[in-house]
Formats: sequence, C-alpha cells, structure tokens
Amino acid sequence: MEENKEIKKLEAKLDVLSKKLDEQMRISRNLTALCTTVIIGVMFFIFTQTIQHLPSIIVFHYMSNLDAIVKEWKQTEKAMDAAKSK
Repeated sequence: MEENKEIKKLEAKLDVLSKKLDEQMRISRNLTALCTTVIIGVMFFIFTQTIQHLPSIIVFHYMSNLDAIVKEWKQTEKAMDAAKSK
C-alpha cells in the first residue's frame, strides 16, 4: 500500500515535470522558428535593397574611373590631331 502511494507520487511528479518540459520545448521551438523567420526576412530585405541599388553602384564605380578614361581619350585625340597636321 505504502509503496503504491510513493509510486503514484513519483508518477505525478514525473507528469508535472513532463508537462513543464513540453511547455519549455514548445516555447523553444516557437522562438527558433521566429528567429529563423526574422533572419530570412532580413537577408531577403538586404538582397532586394542590393539589387534595387545595384545600377547606381555600377554607375558610381564607372564614374570613378571616368577621369582616367577622359584623360586617355584627350591624349589620343591630341596624338591623332598631331599626326594629321604633319
């Protein structure tokens, strides 16, 4: 009899612990899903912003090289004009 009561108490404690563990695992799964969704959303936003601003980035890159191209173009024109005038 006494042994039965102890077993029932232990089973009740195990049930309570099991419920608490299930609740904690559910919260952990929900937080993991939420964090994963947020990370994917931020990565998608960064990707779309990069694609949206890519043409202006390309233009700025080529504009920074434009001075050297113009200088070389003018030197070529001068050389061609000098060759024509001879």
